[in-house]
Amino acid sequence: LALEPMGALAGTASGVAGAISLGGAALLAAIFSSQINESVTPLIIGYLFYSSVSLLLIFFAESKRGLSFY
Repeated sequence: LALEPMGALAGTASGVAGAISLGGAALLAAIFSSQINESVTPLIIGYLFYSSVSLLLIFFAESKRGLSFY
């Protein structure tokens, strides 16, 4: 449904969106994985940080749509 306005280019648009998503994820993962030397604490901090950011972005997006979680 989201790519319906793209018409015949929907497959290409999906591929580009996937490539951008994968590239961004790899870049963010490289930031935290480069910090892992003797402990996995940076990995845990990365999970907590990115989970918190994604939760905040979900709440922000849903508040713009006028939906409520309560």
